[in-house]
Amino acid sequence: MVKHNVSMATKSKLSLLAILFVLILMMSACSGRSSWPWGPKSHEDDDPFVTNAHTGTYGVVMRFTRENPARTVYYTGDPTPFDLVVEIRNRGAYDISNGWLYLTGFDKNIIQPFIVAPSGKTLPLFFAPMEGVSNFNPEGDISVVEFRNDIVSWPEGTDKYEPKVKIYACYEYETVANPIVCIDPHPFSSLEEDKVCRVQNVGMAGGQGAPVQITSIEEEATEKYVYFKIHIANANANGQVYDWQRVSYASGRDDTCPFNIQYTDKDKVHYEPPVWEGSADSAPQLESCKPPSPVKLVDGQATILCKYTIPEGLDEVYQTPFNIKLHYGYMNYEEQTIRIVNVAES
Repeated sequence: MVKHNVSMATKSKLSLLAILFVLILMMSACSGRSSWPWGPKSHEDDDPFVTNAHTGTYGVVMRFTRENPARTVYYTGDPTPFDLVVEIRNRGAYDISNGWLYLTGFDKNIIQPFIVAPSGKTLPLFFAPMEGVSNFNPEGDISVVEFRNDIVSWPEGTDKYEPKVKIYACYEYETVANPIVCIDPHPFSSLEEDKVCRVQNVGMAGGQGAPVQITSIEEEATEKYVYFKIHIANANANGQVYDWQRVSYASGRDDTCPFNIQYTDKDKVHYEPPVWEGSADSAPQLESCKPPSPVKLVDGQATILCKYTIPEGLDEVYQTPFNIKLHYGYMNYEEQTIRIVNVAES
């Protein structure tokens, strides 16, 4: 009897957990938003012309379509064609003007790729321009690249060939953030006044619509200076940050993405010293930012320390946007294994 009661209690708990799990899924679906890169960023219940452009940690995202390539391709003799279709989307807030695709992972003596759409293109494929997410383009630009591949010169005595095909995207991108910070010329005032704001750290979870994110800002102040420690990080495990000057293939260099990026070019992020909007009379004046641009990520992270002078005679405490811009090259990829089986007649 005791065992029966324990079993019933366990079943009740499992049922309750299952119901809660379903409710969470339903709430996520109803919200119209997802951390998944292909999920919608906007929803019909949002205010008109308002989207979540500067959220998330994605730039370009890609995926192979479900039907192309097929999971198994049957080689019947030279040439045996098969299709490979890739969807590309700009899921960040920055408009891409310089971006390239490269298809690799297979022996080109066996598989010869040919770009069908867009027509007249060759590898590496220039895929820009692509608009980012905005109020007037709430899901970002999307494009499709179709490859018609011919299997030729099948190796004698080989029953199957299973290459892991990779599609790389190499592109310039930018992170823009405008956190609200507090400017207080008298941070140590002993008066019990009701200040409009206090000097404090700013958390910035969730990204700014770009693969390199500003994770937090630490603020410290004296009556003469205000200091900002800006923490940045590469948000994606399969993404590589590198010098934006190594994005383009047009110059014919041999040190470009994805295969020949030099160690000295990896993890480089260029930045502009953060600026202030509004009157110059009340805006803090830049003294210095260290390290100088470009900053190098270590273990995917870096810190920029900026020092500003508080204007003389400023007595007002106020909140203001702190404009931060990061500029970099970025590379990410998607991969899929293709199983090719030899059924050709000998």
